[in-house]
Amino acid sequence: MRLFPIVALASLLLVACPSAEPEPEVPDISATYVLAANQRDSDCVASIATPDQVTGFMETTPSGVPILNVEISQDGDALDGLLDPSGCAWSGIVDTDGSLTLSGPCDGEDVQRIGRIAATASPFGADWQLEGSLTIEVDTLDEAGDPNPDGAADCETILDLDGTGSQ
Repeated sequence: MRLFPIVALASLLLVACPSAEPEPEVPDISATYVLAANQRDSDCVASIATPDQVTGFMETTPSGVPILNVEISQDGDALDGLLDPSGCAWSGIVDTDGSLTLSGPCDGEDVQRIGRIAATASPFGADWQLEGSLTIEVDTLDEAGDPNPDGAADCETILDLDGTGSQ
């Protein structure tokens, strides 16, 4: 009879105190983001690519600041991004700490571009704050100088991104 209280107490402690930490969940960062871009580095000089060939898939403010508008949807850790107004579709992943990658093509009439976002989304009230970078690989010329893309990047631009997303 004296064992019953000890066994009951031990059982209660095992149930009340789980032995393993719960798995962290991936945050739901799906939202409509408006991200201001600031050029950090570029080897896309005028003889290789015009500014429109580099960032022509983005909007530009009256003061000349490129703006990336992207609607991010999420399924688990998988992300899909739809860029506006270009309509380009990118994909990526988000981790439990809010770090994310999103990438894909966004070609223009005379240019092929591959964009890659590496960023972190963090809670900002009811919205999300996103900070990171956008790398754009630009292909404008083939080897013979023909103004048609040949599939090999001619230059690269890196932009810092900062902005918010609302659900």
